Amino acid sequence: MNDAEEKQREEAKKIEMYLKAERLAFEQAKKEPKLLILGSSDSGKSTLLKQVKIVLGKGFSENEVQTAKRTILSNIVNVTEMLISNESQKIGQEAFDKISQWIDKLERPFDSLPSEFTELISVIWKNPDIQTKYLTMKGIPATTSHFFKHIHKLSGPDQFPSNDDILLLRTATNGISDNVFYYKNQSQKECPLHFYDVSGLRRHRKQWISFFQDIDFIIFIVAIDSYDLTMAEDPSINRMHDALILFDETINNPLLEKSNVILFFNKIDLFDVKVQTVPIQKFFPDYAGKVASRSEGLGFFKRKFLSKDKQKRKIQCQPTCCTDTNFMKAITEGIFKMVTDRMLQDAGL
Repeated sequence: MNDAEEKQREEAKKIEMYLKAERLAFEQAKKEPKLLILGSSDSGKSTLLKQVKIVLGKGFSENEVQTAKRTILSNIVNVTEMLISNESQKIGQEAFDKISQWIDKLERPFDSLPSEFTELISVIWKNPDIQTKYLTMKGIPATTSHFFKHIHKLSGPDQFPSNDDILLLRTATNGISDNVFYYKNQSQKECPLHFYDVSGLRRHRKQWISFFQDIDFIIFIVAIDSYDLTMAEDPSINRMHDALILFDETINNPLLEKSNVILFFNKIDLFDVKVQTVPIQKFFPDYAGKVASRSEGLGFFKRKFLSKDKQKRKIQCQPTCCTDTNFMKAITEGIFKMVTDRMLQDAGL
């Protein structure tokens, strides 16, 4: 055998070993539990993933914290620009001119904001007319006010958002993300657990469904406070009605019929407040429970969602507040235990 043939044989051997390793990795990955997180836009899917990172003790990387800070400061600047638009008389021409000049000369991305600029923002934020305008603006996350109130703690070059700040930051999911976390099973062995997060936008849904025929668990998140809200994509569609349609399409899809289902009624803290002043019956005429009743309202929506399951599976239901770390720690640990128990059951152990 000459040198050229020997080299060719070595290359073929390397390729064979590589393909064998890839096949083994693929077969191993198929055995690893997979959870698909679903829900309409702004239901709290990404917040749940953030909580899992915190609960597992790893927290956010330096890059994630820096990216969150830039997003927070960018949101503050963008919303400020919208708030002062056509409002020179209400905030004063001098303040209007100064803020406009700052916005024009600031360079993105924002790693910090000048103290003079943030002081101006703090002043106009307290203006009653600006507050009224803010409350009527659509398409702005409810948590935006938190960042305006704490701008002096976030805008300096050596200041960074806390875990609580990052949890409150609204981040949209684009496409499909595979997030791998490790949990300890009953043998105290670290096992990988895949959390798949997908876009909640209506136009993206048909693009991802075929990817998940081997999903073990579906965590479906409903923003229970959204019963009176409409979709940002289409204001003619009620958000809760959209969530019901998505839930129906998901759990009754033949590709997902073997998946276990966990149903989270998220933002229960906001629901508790809203239900006191915004009647459920106004948006769901078939509601016959007590007015301003948290328990009866929750029960009503729970029955609505469970009635969509044609297989009548044993669906775990839980009211949640994904921004509450202490509360979500218990919920997340419960998910890990449920996954472990189910995997043992499927293995016949």
